[in-house]
Amino acid sequence: LDIQGCTFARNLAGSHGGAVANRARTGVLHVEGSHFEANQALLAGGALDTYEGALFVSGSRFIDNKAVEGGAVATTGGARIADSAFVQNSASLYGGAVRNLSVLSITGSTFTENRSGAQGG
Repeated sequence: LDIQGCTFARNLAGSHGGAVANRARTGVLHVEGSHFEANQALLAGGALDTYEGALFVSGSRFIDNKAVEGGAVATTGGARIADSAFVQNSASLYGGAVRNLSVLSITGSTFTENRSGAQGG
């Protein structure tokens, strides 16, 4: 799944991925130059959620997204995030900006005022 130059705002999911959920175990989610704002998931990944598949994000913004785990992004597969901004995202438990359960690489990105109720603001 490829997402490029898109805006996702004020979306709500009853479980995973307020804007986008990639539940294909071998699927790859590529996000480039996109904007995610005020999305919410009632479980994981306020903006993006991937399950066992790989996630690649570059040049994107995540602002004011919310979830129980992974306020902006939740992933159980490997993830690479580059040149992106995470601002005022929140999780009631883990990972105010990002909750990852695998290999994670982050380069050239900024994290500002993200928060969580338990671990990993």
